[in-house]
Amino acid sequence: MAMDRAESASVLLVDDDDALRGTTVDILRLHGFAAHAAPSGHAALRLLASLQPTPIVAIVDLRLPDMNGLDLTRELRTANHELQVVILTGNATVETAIRALRDEGCDYLLKPVEPAQLVRTLRLAEGRWRLRR
Repeated sequence: MAMDRAESASVLLVDDDDALRGTTVDILRLHGFAAHAAPSGHAALRLLASLQPTPIVAIVDLRLPDMNGLDLTRELRTANHELQVVILTGNATVETAIRALRDEGCDYLLKPVEPAQLVRTLRLAEGRWRLRR
């Protein structure tokens, strides 16, 4: 379900790696997403509250300087219950993967991720968001 550029899906990226955050934002914008980035969980919560339209997908790293990514996921969804979440991490364990997929209902990708795989995952999350609306 592609959107035209005037209706680009808004995405919130939360990662403390400056270089990765910048590159990922560039990739997202190149593929027509309205990308917004935060370096920490608390910055992401503040940014989410200020954005209009509200992001439909959040890409969240598990290890953040101020909180666990799964805890942040719960807080983001409390603020916006329709928000779709994609965990993007280089710190994967079987336990966190199971928890993200089962308990939190998130997509789960491992760093480094191919841009095409990230975009595909975001388009699927966008489709789920549209179905829920």
